[in-house]
Amino acid sequence: MNLTVFYSEIRDYVREHCHIPMAKPDITLSRLDDSSLNVKLALDHFLSPSVDIKVHVESCSDDEVLLSYDYPRIPIVGNIIDGLIAKFIEWLERWIPKGVDVYPNEKKIRLHLSKIEGVDKAMDYLKLKSVIFQTNDINISLGLK
Repeated sequence: MNLTVFYSEIRDYVREHCHIPMAKPDITLSRLDDSSLNVKLALDHFLSPSVDIKVHVESCSDDEVLLSYDYPRIPIVGNIIDGLIAKFIEWLERWIPKGVDVYPNEKKIRLHLSKIEGVDKAMDYLKLKSVIFQTNDINISLGLK
């Protein structure tokens, strides 16, 4: 079976649920290839630069996804962007549910699907087959256990 999550749904969710004091995050998602996605993160805040973050699916198993992320280092501005991303991840960690591990030094995120509330019950019966980035959505392929 396939589950489709549209980029517009993710964008709308971030706009509605992610609040940073004095700034409103906005994201634009675009496919790079089947396993890579570009995430353009911008804060609606004076002097805040936008940042392009490349997210890559490193691996998938029955109930786990390992993602890596990277962003370009820009001389002089690079430290500002590093600080912005570090603050964003620090802020994001408050919203990260149990079952999601973030490794900022390694630039990796591990999703333990069977440990995330709301997803855990479905994973009792399903196993993850693949995560594929498409033009307008993410296609998540699942099978029965």
